[in-house]
Amino acid sequence: MNNTAIVVTINKIEPIEGKDRIQLAKLFGTQVIVSKEVKKGDVMVYVDSNMKLSPNFLSNNNLYRHSELNTDKTKSGYFDDNGRVKCIKMSGVISDGFLFPIDYLKYTGENLKDLKSGLEFNKLGSNEICEKYVPKIKERNPNSGQKKQKNTVEIPSFVQHFDTDQFMRNKYQIPAGSLCYIEAKIHGTSHRSGYLPIIEKLYGFRKILNKFFGAKFPKYDYVNGSRRVVMYNNNKYKPYHDNTMRDEVLEKVRGNLNKNEQIYLELYGYEKNGSQIQKGFPYGCAIGEYKSLLYRVTMNNEDGVVVDYSRDYVYNRAEELGFEKPYLYEKYYYDGSEKSMEILEENIINYSQGQFELANDTLKEGVVVWFINEQGHWTCLKYKSDAFRNLESNNKDK
Repeated sequence: MNNTAIVVTINKIEPIEGKDRIQLAKLFGTQVIVSKEVKKGDVMVYVDSNMKLSPNFLSNNNLYRHSELNTDKTKSGYFDDNGRVKCIKMSGVISDGFLFPIDYLKYTGENLKDLKSGLEFNKLGSNEICEKYVPKIKERNPNSGQKKQKNTVEIPSFVQHFDTDQFMRNKYQIPAGSLCYIEAKIHGTSHRSGYLPIIEKLYGFRKILNKFFGAKFPKYDYVNGSRRVVMYNNNKYKPYHDNTMRDEVLEKVRGNLNKNEQIYLELYGYEKNGSQIQKGFPYGCAIGEYKSLLYRVTMNNEDGVVVDYSRDYVYNRAEELGFEKPYLYEKYYYDGSEKSMEILEENIINYSQGQFELANDTLKEGVVVWFINEQGHWTCLKYKSDAFRNLESNNKDK
């Protein structure tokens, strides 16, 4: 699972050179600075840097920086008023997330003996503990002030990409005997297009006429969208990034997709107006230039049932349509043994660090691991580099 607190047993601790009062606890492919009092075998709770802690948790444990917010007004901690858990760099050492003793949850009145290693939670009883931190961003909506138009179509087969779970917390999902495709994770903006059945929504007299004389089959048309926004005919809401790129992608695939085929892309580099799609991630593009990476191809029916094509088919389809294909680091065979998983983890961590191989002006975001799960469906897990997590945390501060 993502975006939860998780009970962990501390298995690996490393010293920090020149520091006598703090050390590093290693877990989930990352590390957290902890006090020297923490030792191997301790059972603690970990909250990563995607999260924020609840006001009651922070107040009862006197963790707010502003002491007037704490239960004991004479004590202060290091959390800002928004309660955000951060990835920080201290004396050149990354500390990603927050580790705390289970005793910090005493105030809830719950039975803490039930908190066994591996348990994930956001609340105990009726007590909120943590949730995903979502920064407030003023979005650019060019349609603000316009009268909202009635949505006249339904496109149930135009499916959003699933939320990708974190590798280190969900690696148990990979079945023994899996061929894992380890690919670079690109930091851009999500896009999707498809050639799909369009169901027209009729109103009033037209609805009555259609009941007796209407078409029996839906028409097919090309559909465009960002990760969550659908852009079709009168639905012209423009997402956060310049819409010109999305229109160009649609025209590129028009006439080239199969019926019920949907493609998922990442657009990266520069918007047409010269702004970087993701600040600090130009990927070697010239100003005003962007690239389109096709990372997923599916066949969808009218009920929204999705069947993924294989990774090798995705690579071939990208070339056929004239898009970038995923940068493949390795096809790794996981045999189900502990040693095999250790090698997979080590490879993933190593591949995720440093600058991107195809653009030395750009930091790597991390990697994505694709495999077929126990249900026979293609899925993936992600791992973000230490440097990217630190950068992401700093950007949230801004």
